[in-house]
Amino acid sequence: MFCNEDPKLFASSRPALQRELLRFVISNLILRDKKVKYTLKTPFDIVAKYSQSEN
Repeated sequence: MFCNEDPKLFASSRPALQRELLRFVISNLILRDKKVKYTLKTPFDIVAKYSQSEN
């Protein structure tokens, strides 16, 4: 599954592929006050929301 393999895939990839992976998962990437801000794209936002819930 993509989510399970994502950290390994990202760490072992070339910078160009890392950029493509980030574009696939996130949008609105900005740096503000030395903090990275972003929005997860669907369906990653839904997965993140439910992974934080108790159910």
